[in-house]
Amino acid sequence: MKRTRLKPVSAKRLAEREQRAEVREVTLRRAGYRCEAPSAFGLRCGGVLDVHETFPRGANPGSHLDSTITVALCRIHHSYVTDHPQEAHDVGLRHWSWERP
Repeated sequence: MKRTRLKPVSAKRLAEREQRAEVREVTLRRAGYRCEAPSAFGLRCGGVLDVHETFPRGANPGSHLDSTITVALCRIHHSYVTDHPQEAHDVGLRHWSWERP
């Protein structure tokens, strides 16, 4: 049985590449190319900027293509928000699925 190699990027991801780049640029420009959580959680900013979706993608399909529900976070804050959802929710950097926009 011959195995086929997986494609490094799916066709869906390739089709969304331009939209995703636009969402990233809009989000970063809106944030002034700075982390939107510089004083949150008592952490110092560090690392590159990521675009974080404030709503879970499963609860809001296509949210990764909606710049109205994204924020710019440095890598340190993004990791913290991902690992501590309740604290992120308390400061407005995460929303629960039932709080859909």
